[in-house]
Amino acid sequence: MTMKQRFYEIMDELVVNKKDNKFNLDKDKYAKCLEKVKTAENIRKKEAVYYRHIKRHDILTIGSEENLIAPIKEDNGEIRYYVCSDDLFNILEETHFSVGYRERTRMLKECNRK
Repeated sequence: MTMKQRFYEIMDELVVNKKDNKFNLDKDKYAKCLEKVKTAENIRKKEAVYYRHIKRHDILTIGSEENLIAPIKEDNGEIRYYVCSDDLFNILEETHFSVGYRERTRMLKECNRK
């Protein structure tokens, strides 16, 4: 069993054991959320559900790729991305390599910075 398979196996166990996990986005949920935000931004007569989507999410377009982000706050201007659970292992592995295989706190700082 590879490290990636083990990671996703443990991740699946954690998600199943959570009662109401709204933060686990697979590719389908991510795409649906992206479409909901696009609809909410483009619709003229907005209902409460559309304001909720706009308040929680924003879209960052780089080239032809659209990324789901948390709305940027005025005070610090940092961009916080939402990522699919399918991409999580690759992001963590890349961060681990970039900090030179250092301890957990450096990885957390780097992940928060990205």
